[in-house]
Order: sequence, then structure tokens, then C-alpha cells
Amino acid sequence: MGSLSDERWRELSPHLDRALEMSAEERRSWLDRMRASNPELAKDLETLIESHGRASREGFLGRPAISSSPPSLAGQAIGPYTLTSLLGQGGMGNVWLARRSDGRFEGAAAVKLLNASLVGRAGAERFRREGSILARLAHPHIARLLDAGVSPSGQPYLVLEYVEGEPIDGYADDRSLSIESRLLLFLDVLDAVGHAHANLIIHRDIKPSNVLVDRDGRVKLLDFGIAKLLEGEGEGGAATALTREGGRALTPEFAAPEQVTGGAVTTATDVHALGTLLYMLLSGRHPAGGARRSPAEMVRAIVDTEPPRVSDAFSRARTAQDEDGRHAAQTRGASPDALRRELRGDLDTILAKTLKKNPAERYPSVTALADDLRRFLRHEPIGARPDTLRYRAAKFVRRNGLAVALSAAALLALAAGLVGTVTQARRATEQAARAQREARRATVERDFALQQLRRSRDVNEFTAFLLGEAVPAGKPVTMRELLGSAEKLVDKRFGNDPAIEIELLVELGDIYNALEETDNATRTMRRAYDASLRLSDPSVRANAACGWARTVALSGDFAEARRLIDSALAQTTDEPRFDDVVAGCLVDKGYIATTEGDAEAAVANARKAIERMRRDPAAFPGTRINATHLLALGYDMRGDTAGAEDAFTEAWRQLHRFGRDDSNEAATLLNNWALARSNTDILGAFDLQARAIAVMEKAGETAEAVPAAFRANYGRCLNRLGRYGEARSVYDRARAEARQHENVLTVGTTSLGLARACRSLGELPCAREALREAEPALRSSLPAVHGFIAELSAERGLLAAATGDEEAARRLLTESVGIYDKSTERYTSHIEALLSLARLDVQAGRVEEADRWARRALDLAEKFRGRVARSAWVGLSQAALAEVDLARGSQAEAQRLFSESLAQMRPTLGDSHPAVLEAQSRLAGNTARAARDARR
Repeated sequence: MGSLSDERWRELSPHLDRALEMSAEERRSWLDRMRASNPELAKDLETLIESHGRASREGFLGRPAISSSPPSLAGQAIGPYTLTSLLGQGGMGNVWLARRSDGRFEGAAAVKLLNASLVGRAGAERFRREGSILARLAHPHIARLLDAGVSPSGQPYLVLEYVEGEPIDGYADDRSLSIESRLLLFLDVLDAVGHAHANLIIHRDIKPSNVLVDRDGRVKLLDFGIAKLLEGEGEGGAATALTREGGRALTPEFAAPEQVTGGAVTTATDVHALGTLLYMLLSGRHPAGGARRSPAEMVRAIVDTEPPRVSDAFSRARTAQDEDGRHAAQTRGASPDALRRELRGDLDTILAKTLKKNPAERYPSVTALADDLRRFLRHEPIGARPDTLRYRAAKFVRRNGLAVALSAAALLALAAGLVGTVTQARRATEQAARAQREARRATVERDFALQQLRRSRDVNEFTAFLLGEAVPAGKPVTMRELLGSAEKLVDKRFGNDPAIEIELLVELGDIYNALEETDNATRTMRRAYDASLRLSDPSVRANAACGWARTVALSGDFAEARRLIDSALAQTTDEPRFDDVVAGCLVDKGYIATTEGDAEAAVANARKAIERMRRDPAAFPGTRINATHLLALGYDMRGDTAGAEDAFTEAWRQLHRFGRDDSNEAATLLNNWALARSNTDILGAFDLQARAIAVMEKAGETAEAVPAAFRANYGRCLNRLGRYGEARSVYDRARAEARQHENVLTVGTTSLGLARACRSLGELPCAREALREAEPALRSSLPAVHGFIAELSAERGLLAAATGDEEAARRLLTESVGIYDKSTERYTSHIEALLSLARLDVQAGRVEEADRWARRALDLAEKFRGRVARSAWVGLSQAALAEVDLARGSQAEAQRLFSESLAQMRPTLGDSHPAVLEAQSRLAGNTARAARDARR
């Protein structure tokens, strides 16, 4: 073949890179298929592949030659394995199919014989140490590292689970998988990488040839066995050699900028590689495009050049590339234009965030990337922020002089008020029109509708003036200054209409309450209430009384708050004009009941409020959502898990219907929904909590807008899912935010969660330090009989168990259960404490006591489950009882319980949860044992 033009090389380069990553057999089949569609391209590739092989054998440019393994290696023993046939070879060494030869069990494995240059001087020690640690990566989508070491002859090797499959991109193309199917396949990849990251292990070399799919469509990730542990990283992640044969396991076209510039290699490095893989999987193009034709251009593409949007990956510049674009679209079941439309928008945004040059600007975790892809598949708003019209409009406003520095919460409150008054105006207009059309309607109803219309117009005018003309152009103002201006404007513009003045003061008082401006809220609400007493309008009087009741309740005087609400309700009648204010007062009364722990009163008031609004299903959206939310909380408090789930679902449907599903109100609903769902479905609770944080970040424009308590709830889900590394990171951040805001209780709860994450990771000094901070914060903020106080004792007990002090562990865990028993509230952490005692007693041989603890846990879990089909807590309790039966020697009963527990745990904890994997292992062991006994 003669010299290549730049254009021809750009066309050949991506195909050559893919070919060089294949085994010899895969490459032959791939070239055969290519000859049928493009003989000239296949011929040029064969010539280049042959040249590459020749250069490699001769050690061209000083690179270590990749020696082909001689046939004599077949039959040789590497540890307990015997090599049988060569599977492939590459820059790191040769891979052989091997069989176990020591008689312990039969089965195939893949033995990777590494180039000695990759091992270093401390090879034997490092491989043995890392081999024992990396063996903990037990995940259905990760090819397990079975063994690692250096043979007596000095040959470093890795023994991995043998996977018979094909690279993920080839698998998807050969079957013409749609974009949706490719995303579902990719989510399995993310699940596996997320599991590794939770165990503090990064891959560093994610690429198609390391992501195989077997004939049944199961994904398997390879080569986690050569990853570095984060806590053992001593080299800062420096990587400067752009070669597969260099001292590090690195594939240039899938490298992150920090890998080629010597920056720290972190989980964000894997996120970038996953973005590159997803970009290729969706578009059939590499993000670097034609820049891969030389090492220098490759470096520039990786470090400096922003990749095109994935929807723009199909260039129309040349006929050849048009043909490639049609082929890529065809293998995805679409035309090029249809594929561009499908990739445009959210997928553009997701890929752009994943491929950011700065690691800090990428997704903070693989889980966050997976969450956005799942939201895309569910047609829900994603967490990544595109350059939206809203953002551009905000920039325009700033350029044109409206410099109003509003906090996110207050801005949303004012906006919600504006939307509410517009809705009220529309409703009042309709009422007035009906009054005019229907002469038989009572005069009082007509007059009321006209009065409401006039008031709504006045309120709209006031709000528009406040947000626009009342703010000096170019002068930033604080929220407190804006609210102060609002009070003065109320006096000036509506001093002659006390009814409107009172209603606006109530609105301002609610904003002050939301901002925790207690003194201003008290002053404003009291002023509105006192003024209302001088009016004869019962609806204004009732609204002001309930507003004052809300403020009084926040001070802790629930009895006075209830008295005020009851007095307000006594002034109303069953007339439609009172529907909104009555329903709102009933909701206020119901929320006071939830604070006092009175579930029945909460449910009763919520139902009355919903019934009061039955006349007009489209009216009172805010009050209707609040009432349904209250009903869900009441159901959850009284243990009706299914009822709570239905009510939360309905509240979310209403939020979406009225366009409020991206507000702080929506985030609060999702947070409370997650807390309720965690009574049975921890995996589902995790998803809801992640959505709550994403909505809060989007509504507040910055990550700092998310309350620390929301992040603490997210960390709790991660802990319960066994994702302790991620949980630690989340709790670290939440605790720092709580410290900054001097929120003592949240400092205590986040420190407690951090202690659990650190203990589970084996970092006991970190756990002790966190508990030292948690204890005084919790005990100074909570009564002695509270769930967090009980959880504190349990965590101290588990830390004692981790240090070998069984006596202290048992005493503290028993103390924890005693606190839970005295509490009138329900806590799923009560079940956790009982199960911890059961495990402790099984290990100590106290089988009957362990049985008692586990049965108590199961009884409590069943009460939480109620009418719900699947419960994580029921499954965990059944698994604990199965362990008790194993200790007794009751193999058949243990097998039944393990099987039942898996049916409960898989959908509520996930296939990769440690308890699920343990139950699967136990069940398989029992089955094998029973088969051996039967043969005897």
C-alpha cells in the first residue's frame, strides 16, 4: 500500500484502533464481514494490521515487543491452573484459557500472563496484597479476579473469571439495538463500575474490549484486577506515556485529560471513560473524531478540544462519512436524521457533562450518571443543566439592570404567590362570568366573585411592581431589603383596602417563616391577625387566623395554634366561597397533628380538606397538593405503607399536572416519599432521594441550595445499600454544610451516618472520631427516647464488635433495642439493631437467643410491610433466621428461608447488595451440599 493521504488515514484510523483491540479470531470474523460491504477498506486495514504486527515483533521505536506465547506453554501450570489454549494477546501480555488442576473444583478461567515491566520490583508482594483485596468485587457484571501473584519462575499473572462474549459496541451493532436498548445495556455497566467505586477501586482502562456481552445479553467488565485501590494510590495517578505497552495500563483513546497530563486519577477518570464509551455506543463515533490520526493531535483532542455534541457526530462534509453515518444509524434502527433527533437534547447534555475536561465538572459519581440516564428513559427531567432559555433570560435581565439578589427559596415563594394570584384571578373571572350569566345565583356569591377579581388584579399589579419597578436599576438588594420594601408598599398602595392588605401581609409572613426569619414572621402575621379582627369579612378573618396559627405552631405552642384554627373554622359556612380557606386551615391543623405524632388526626384533617375541595377538581392546586401530601404523611405515620405510597403517587401527579414538579415543594415531597418508601423498598427510596436532590439543585441553581438533611437522607440510603464509599463522601459534605450553618442536630445525624460508613469500610479511627462528634450533638438536641439516640447506642456497639469487644457490643446493642421499645414512634433502624444482635449471638453460638432476636425483627418488618408485596426488611430478617437454622443444622429450612429472602431482597436492595450476594452464596452452597449427601 502506498502512502496515505490525511483524509484516508482519518477514515481508516478508528477501524484500525478497533481491530487492534480484538483477538485474532475476532479480527478475522470482523474483517470477513467488512469485505462483504467495503472490500477496499478491508484490504487497506489488513495491510496496516500486518505492518503493525511486524513493527511490534521488531520492537519498533523502543517499545517492548509483544511476544507471541509459544505453543509449549500449553499444559504448563500457573498456580493451581493448567494453561490449555491461547485466547489473545495485547500490550499487557497474553491471555490463556486454563482449567483448575488441583482437584478442588472444575471450571475454566482466563489466565493473563503480564509483561514483567508492568509489575515492578515489588511485584509479588503487591499482587498478593491486591489480589486479596480485589477479590471482594463480587458483582454479577464484573469478571472476578480469582487469584494474582508471581510464579516461581518470575512470571506475573492474574487469574480471572472466564467470559465468553463480544465487545459491547460490536454486540449492539450486530443486533441493531435501539438507543433505548443500548442505554439499558450501559446501565448494567454503570452498576458494575459503581459497585467497584463503592469499594474504593477504580478501573482506569474502560473501553469496549473490556466490556463484554455474552450470548444471553449479560454484561461483564474485565480487567478490574489491574486497577489501583484509591486508598493505596501513592503515585498521584500520573500517566504520561501514550502507549498501550508503557508502564501503565492505559488506552490513549479512552484516557481522561488528567491521565495524560499527570493529574490525580480518581473515580471521575472512570466517568470520563464511560462517557467516551457511551458516546461511541450511541453514535458509532469517537468523541475525538479525526483527531486520533497522530499522538500529538490525540493529546490535543483529549486535553483541549471540546468534543462535538453526540447528536452532531454525523458529519455531512464528505460522501464517505455520509455512508458511515447511514450505516451507524441503520445499526440503531433509524435514519441519520431520526437518530440525530433522538440524541439531541438530554443525551447531548448528559454526554457533555460526562466528558468535561475538568474532573470537578463531571458527574460526581457513576450513580449520578446512571440516575440521569434512568430519568431520561422515564421521560423525566434530568439533573444535568443545559444552557436553557431560562438561563439565557436570567443573563439578559442582569445585563439590563434588574440586579435583584434573591435567595432561591424566597424567589420561589414569590413566584409561587404570583402564579397563585394569576390562577385566582382566572378563577374569579370565571366566577364573575357565571354570576352574570346565571341570574338565579345569589347576590352574595356574585359580589364575592367580583370582589375577588378586583383583589386578584390588585395583588398581581403589586407583585409585578415589587419585582420590577420598585427595585433601583443596577443596585443589588438583599431578600430582607426586598421584603421590607414589600411591607412599605403594602401600606402605601392598599392602606385603603384592609382586606387586600391583610392577605398580602399573611403571604409575606409565610415567606418570612420559610426563611426562618422568626421575628419578622411573628410581627407580620400578628399585625395581619389583629387587623382582621376589625373586619366583618369571615373569609379574611379565617385566613389571617390560620396564618397566625402557623407561626404560633412553629414556636411550639400547638394548643394555641389549634385554638386559633378552630376559631377560624367556626366563622365559615359550607358555602363554596369558603372552600379554599377551610381546606387550607384543615391542612394546617393536620400538619400540627403530624408534629405531635397523631397519625389519625392528620389523616382525618387531610380527608376533610380534600372533601371540601370536591366541588371544583381544578381549583386550589396548592392546597390540594398540600392536603394529599399530608394524607401520605398520615398514612405513613400510622403504618399504612400501601396507602402512603398511593397518596404520595397522587400528590406527585398533581404537582406534575400543575407544573410544579421542578420546585422546592416537589423536592420536599420526594424527600418525604423516600423516607416513607425506605420502610420497605430501600432501592426505590434511594432513587426518590436522588431525584429530590436533583430537583432542589435545579430549582436553587446551585448545589449549595440542597439542605444538609436531604444529603443525610441520601447517605442513609447509600449506607443501607452497602455503598459505603459513596455514603462517606455524601456524609462528609453534608456534615460540613451543617457545621457551616451551625445546625447541631444535623451535625449529629450526619456524623452518625459517617461513623457507620467508616466502620463498614474498616476505617475505625474515622468511625470513632465521627461518633465523638455525634453523641453530644444528638443528646443535646433530642429526648432520651428517640430513634437517633437508639441508633447512636447501636453504632457504638457495632464499633465495639469491630474491635473484638463482644461484651460491650452486646450491652450497647441491647440498650439500643430497649430505647426503641420505649419509643412511641416507628423506626426501621429498630430492625437493624435486632438483626445485629442476632448476628452477634449466632457467631457466639447462642443460637436460641439469636432466633429470638431474628423473629422479633421479622415481626416488626411484617408490620412495616403491611399490604406491600416486597420488603427489604422482611428479606433481611428471613436471611438472619436462615443463618440461625444453619447453625442448628436445619439445612432444608435454611434453604427455604434463603430462597424466600432473595425474592424479597432482590427488587428492594438490588442484585449487587452484600446481603443478596451472601444469600445467593449460602443457597448455592446448601444445594451443592444436598446433592453430595444424596449421592452418598
